Amino acid sequence: MDIVGKLYKKMDTVKRTETFSVREFVIEVENQQNPQYNNLILFQLVNDRCSILDQYNEGELVNVTFELRGRKWTNPEGRDMFFNTLNAWRIDRPQAMGGMQQPMGGYQQPQMGYQQPMQSQQPMAQPTPQPIAQPAQPVADPFANVGGAGNDDLPF
Repeated sequence: MDIVGKLYKKMDTVKRTETFSVREFVIEVENQQNPQYNNLILFQLVNDRCSILDQYNEGELVNVTFELRGRKWTNPEGRDMFFNTLNAWRIDRPQAMGGMQQPMGGYQQPQMGYQQPMQSQQPMAQPTPQPIAQPAQPVADPFANVGGAGNDDLPF
């Protein structure tokens, strides 16, 4: 999945174990219906990908390619808890048509996420069923003469 937004905050890389490091960052995605309530989305980079973020500055427009991961954890009291993680694996500067870079101030909301349901004043017209076209001439069976009439040499 991809999403475009403004790099809102970069955190430092945290080494969790000898072999596992994680770096979180937040992008701001514009809410076109009400910019007062923009979405702030937390992503993470892991291990060798943590350094990808070094070449970008807060406030810069970025395109994040990521995967959505989910998992279950049972706490010590026996209660199941569920977590989602957005694992980024690629970050790019988005390009406008013709290879020109988009202006930093006017980023666009990507074509994903939730949308307001459409309200219609008139009921939708039902499509008219169309008859299925039949071939003008019957199609000859290409296997009619194979093995002779009624002689089926298949083992099943």
